[in-house]
Amino acid sequence: MGLFKKNATIQAVRGFKIVAADDEADIRTVLQKGLEMSGHSVISAVDGEDALQKIKEEKPDLVILDIRMPKLDGIQTLQIIKKDPATRKLPVIMLTGNATDEDMLKGYKYGADYYITKPFKLQTVLNGIALLFKPDPNRPPRYTI
Repeated sequence: MGLFKKNATIQAVRGFKIVAADDEADIRTVLQKGLEMSGHSVISAVDGEDALQKIKEEKPDLVILDIRMPKLDGIQTLQIIKKDPATRKLPVIMLTGNATDEDMLKGYKYGADYYITKPFKLQTVLNGIALLFKPDPNRPPRYTI
């Protein structure tokens, strides 16, 4: 059984365009292959600057950010996303090895919508996506299932 074989328990909410930023190539590959198998489109970014450029160009539905990255780290990138009127409502999942309560609080303080610690299961990421995109009358139509 291969690492990326389709698992019957993994179900896509609906195909979303996702920018996933992590400086570790293995993590980017796992996210890209796993999320694409679940019906999503993934644009990989190697750091915060790259993520911001791809967000501007691609207009994604969701962003996944690691915290520890070169140039701009995930928290700095998150702050820029949430301060910009064009992207402030863009859902952001923090996917990081920083697992302390202080790190999680910091992520939520600056606007993270969901926080997942490494090591992670793809199903946890898919569950986070499902939670963020559940029907919500206060969310613009683009962000609802």
